[in-house]
Amino acid sequence: MLARCLMFFRKGYVFVRRGLLIFVSYKLQFVLSIVSIFFSLVSFYFMVNFLGLTDFNPQLADLGGNYLSFLVIGSLYLGLTSVGQASFASTLSEEQSLGTLEQLFISKTSIWHILVFSSLWNYLTTIVNMIIVLLIYGHFFQVRLSANLLSSTVILVISSAAMMGIGMISAGFILRYKKGDPISWTYGILTGLLSGIYYPVEVLPEYLQALSKILPSTYAIAALRRTTLTGASIVEVMPEVWILLFFALLTVPSGLIFVRTSFNFARKQGSLGWY
Repeated sequence: MLARCLMFFRKGYVFVRRGLLIFVSYKLQFVLSIVSIFFSLVSFYFMVNFLGLTDFNPQLADLGGNYLSFLVIGSLYLGLTSVGQASFASTLSEEQSLGTLEQLFISKTSIWHILVFSSLWNYLTTIVNMIIVLLIYGHFFQVRLSANLLSSTVILVISSAAMMGIGMISAGFILRYKKGDPISWTYGILTGLLSGIYYPVEVLPEYLQALSKILPSTYAIAALRRTTLTGASIVEVMPEVWILLFFALLTVPSGLIFVRTSFNFARKQGSLGWY
């Protein structure tokens, strides 16, 4: 058991080290990603000022009343969501184009290890981006946070697991069909429209509010805003935690099954290396 655990962490370290080496080779890409996120948030600042929404907003009283803070947390979480739902599929597409996918699969590393480990570096860089942007934004634009780090971390971990399950289903489509990923495309559109990233879910028509409840990101964003903007404890966001756990337990096994099925299909066809 100990040997397996050590091997597990060693493989994770190898994948993270690989990502670090690639990052060192392309440092400009990281800098540009920070700059692009920062300037997208700057546009929020000017938009909020233009619309005259800098004062206390009674509709957001439960979240501190600051619409700019509301936007910042939502947009940053959207970036983390995109990592979970798209990193697996993009990793497989990249390995296919490089001709290294078959070598990965014939190694002694299981499919789900390959998928999870390959996303670790993307998650690390995204979290670093989030922290840097929040520090810059808090200093220059007076975005005030009252974060409960423990409960915020729990929400991020559990919601990331649910997103990883959806990402595995997307990866299964890439293994089977090579191009075209309707899962990430559909989920990305629904998240932007229904999950309350740019506006509260309550402003939607009732039928769209009902539809938003089938998206784990709706609960994750609502809980994360409470834990970061008002310092809500883990007890106060337990309803969202239980719902996110349910989504994770539903999507992760489904994703693993679909990836395994798609892998066996592609292997029988001899198309693992195709792209």
